[in-house]
Amino acid sequence: MKRLLDKEQLIKYNLLTSLEKHKSVNYEVLEENLLLSRKTLKKYLLLLADEIESFFLDATLKLHLHHVEFEYGIAFTKQLLVSQFISDSLRYKILDYALKSNKQRVNFIEQENISESTFYRLLKDVNRSILADFNIKMNTNTKLLGEEHQIRYFYYCLYLEVGVESEFTTDRYFSSVIKKTETILNIEITKANKNRLLLLYEICEMRNNQGNLVSITYGMKKVIRNNRVFEMLLTKIETEYENISGDNWLNDFHFIFVMANSFPLLGDSQSIMTLIYSEHVQSKNIMYRYSEKFVDELKNLVNDIEIDIAFKSKLSQIYIRMLVFEGFFIDDEHVNYDSYFREHRPLLKLKLKQIFEELTDYFKDDKDDFFIFIHSVMLDNTINYSKLLPAARIGLESSKDPVFLKFYSRHIQNHLLGEFELAMESYSPEETYDIVLSDQYTVHDNTKYSYRVRFVPTYEQATRIKLFLTELNKAELHNNEVDSIKL
Repeated sequence: MKRLLDKEQLIKYNLLTSLEKHKSVNYEVLEENLLLSRKTLKKYLLLLADEIESFFLDATLKLHLHHVEFEYGIAFTKQLLVSQFISDSLRYKILDYALKSNKQRVNFIEQENISESTFYRLLKDVNRSILADFNIKMNTNTKLLGEEHQIRYFYYCLYLEVGVESEFTTDRYFSSVIKKTETILNIEITKANKNRLLLLYEICEMRNNQGNLVSITYGMKKVIRNNRVFEMLLTKIETEYENISGDNWLNDFHFIFVMANSFPLLGDSQSIMTLIYSEHVQSKNIMYRYSEKFVDELKNLVNDIEIDIAFKSKLSQIYIRMLVFEGFFIDDEHVNYDSYFREHRPLLKLKLKQIFEELTDYFKDDKDDFFIFIHSVMLDNTINYSKLLPAARIGLESSKDPVFLKFYSRHIQNHLLGEFELAMESYSPEETYDIVLSDQYTVHDNTKYSYRVRFVPTYEQATRIKLFLTELNKAELHNNEVDSIKL
């Protein structure tokens, strides 16, 4: 929020924060903390006192000879003042102007009574410090450039952060749309979240009226994938949207629905929408656990890689966005990992390669090998989080690439899931196993069964393993019994 403030507004914000913390403080302390002269400090204290009085806040600012006192009651909140600080700043004004006006920079320059050089400095600053985080920018005519859903999402975040969403919640037409939505989906939306949906609607309406229509992007679809409740509700909206709104609003409903994923639509009310949020939170927590494990595993596998906080954060985001939202990409009919992506997920594969381009220096030069390698590490981490009854302990041994073999063993887990629970781990000659999967012709003395797996275990191979596991459950076998079978 502070980055939206101009210099003068930022001084008042820091001054208010300091006074709220100390309540009574000497001028010297404020001068030292805020790097202000006595004359400048008193100027801003008087301005702040006037603003507190004009907003009829439950607070009083008293200036004494050597110190200042700030008294406030239980009803005081600085949010109203901070929102006003932001509304008065040129950074916020130009962003607000870019959404609400079709006019060019000359009108903004005249409206704010600033020079062209000030305008260009402001434009450069806003693009660099605020809009860049959303992959959008503003040109010299205050026109917003970038993907439409990103522009809308930025303004949704902006107005929520500033706390001015109530200014956008007076539309009677969309109020009836919300009522129809509640009826069709059999839900009850709280007042606070109705305001958020109305804010989203107003942003969409303003962009639509300017000829900037939104498209349903691949990323928007990805957000709702693997969430059965979310998919079900969106399907309902797609079917009923003409009954909810008579205009051509389907794409906008998609956008609003995806944005609504960022907050629970209901408070304590029990309905199907509550499941969306709980499922979302649960999935998010699991995702971050997986990503932490993934980064740690990567660090162990590649000794010479340096992972600082920024790089770790980037890896985690790659893992969460590109892997977990898409599922684990396992399909029994497509045993070749690379060809499966090439045929069924070409756009995703292209995007993944673009993202990983800067990381290839740490790995192999062959991009396909690297692509398979890094995803096998991701998939391998799911094994460590399987809370499955250890009906069998499986060792994994490979003379070339143990991670790759673990990745393929995932197929076996999928075939056996629901009937058997497996403990799968890297093979060690000191341990005892029920089954060892190996890429070598080797009989292991510390296991009951040894399998040679050359490529991806097929359905038939998994079925044979399942039969052996069934037999293991039915009868006790001697520890030294070994049956070496070539698959």
